[in-house]
Amino acid sequence: MSKSIVNSAPYPFKFDQGPITKPGKPGVTEDATLSLPNVRGKIPSLQASRLRTMMLEAAKDPSKILAHCCSYDGLSSRLVEEAGFPMVFLAGYTVASAYGLPDTGYIAMAEMCDKIQEACRQTTVPVMADGDTGYGSPMNVKRTVQCFAQAGAAGIMIEDQTWPKRCGHTKGKAVVSRGEAFARIQAACDARDEGKDIFVLARTDALMHGWEEAMARALEFKRIGVDAVFVEALPDREAMAKCVKELDMPVFANIIEGGKTENLSATELAQLGFCAVAYPWTLTAAKLKSIRETLEALKKSMTVGAPPMILSYSEVCEGVGFNKYWAEEESIAMGLLWKKRRSPIVGHRRGLPGFSEEKFEVLNEAQLSVLRGIEDENQSREAIDSGIHGLTDLLSPKPQFASFYVNRTRARRLILGKTPAFTAENADTFDLIISDLYTAICLATAPGGAVSRFPETLLATTHTHLASLLLRAAKAGPGEVLP
Repeated sequence: MSKSIVNSAPYPFKFDQGPITKPGKPGVTEDATLSLPNVRGKIPSLQASRLRTMMLEAAKDPSKILAHCCSYDGLSSRLVEEAGFPMVFLAGYTVASAYGLPDTGYIAMAEMCDKIQEACRQTTVPVMADGDTGYGSPMNVKRTVQCFAQAGAAGIMIEDQTWPKRCGHTKGKAVVSRGEAFARIQAACDARDEGKDIFVLARTDALMHGWEEAMARALEFKRIGVDAVFVEALPDREAMAKCVKELDMPVFANIIEGGKTENLSATELAQLGFCAVAYPWTLTAAKLKSIRETLEALKKSMTVGAPPMILSYSEVCEGVGFNKYWAEEESIAMGLLWKKRRSPIVGHRRGLPGFSEEKFEVLNEAQLSVLRGIEDENQSREAIDSGIHGLTDLLSPKPQFASFYVNRTRARRLILGKTPAFTAENADTFDLIISDLYTAICLATAPGGAVSRFPETLLATTHTHLASLLLRAAKAGPGEVLP
């Protein structure tokens, strides 16, 4: 059920900024000319360009807003992207909660950089991160911005609270002087301009000292050169509209369920002119509620029977990434990463038992010629069948060449990858794959056990592939699809 509900509610705002990838074939060294819009830093950043472009697009279009749910680690960030959100924001509140701590200044730069790297490894969308006060003097702010950018962050938020800071909707917060606030923001912009590009969001909590103070700070942040401004804890629709109008630049909002700011919809905020809205408490609240409820249900089950089934075993494995890991592990073992590596099981002057170096090279090139015909992203069934027939034709005069058998299993696996594998319909194909793998193992094993480098690699990958298939066949249920 968990996976089935993903994107049952579509993300309501459309942005055209998808990931930028190298043209041509992956892994091939070639010149690439990229055009990055809205770059500010000395060293361009793909993700900072994407984030800034989406923010500017939303600021100019009242039908759009970069609405996003704040995450706290790699898994939650991946789930945010999976749900269709175009960016990730590692907010201080959510990250602190992941450590079991309140958002009161416990978390510092190194811990945030670790979380940024976690999130960037698990996602393809831009990752923004909360830099709090910058963790010290303006020089500390500058270093924080630099470190966040190098860790992979596309954006950073710097605020004018005293240290240790507080969540903007809780008691006990205070702000630094105007001079210190401006110095922090200047240092942040300098770090961006002189180094790797990063979107700079300046936050002020000075509304506690009145409207004029908050606006004076926000307007100076604008003059210094920030990308967007966030005035924390605006109370209602009227104040929000007034803030956007007076600042006349990209303005950020956040909505805390039951917090000090009127809980308007994202669409309403877009119509008021906000470029983005964050939801920093939502996933933390969901985590608290779901874990507490689950623990109570578990205790109740302990004296009556099995624990409650929250998700199936397969759903949990899929959710945390086991299926992807297993698929990549098997593909690497077999050299099957055609979408990423295009590397068939062939050799280069390493030989196989019974074949001279010269003959080995000739046969090698012959099978490569066949495999090139089925290496496209969306090869047809006809092309796959043609590749299988081509390898079979090569085998007829040279049935002792082990590599032919291994690569024929690769072609047949392309068929099984598109249809249920362990069914009566595919039983013959599956048997042929197993037979080819056994044959390859026997042929590649030299008499006396001495194995050169290429046969050693072929044997290792073939044994791994065979064991994986047999294990999956043993566990397969009716109609199970081969990953």
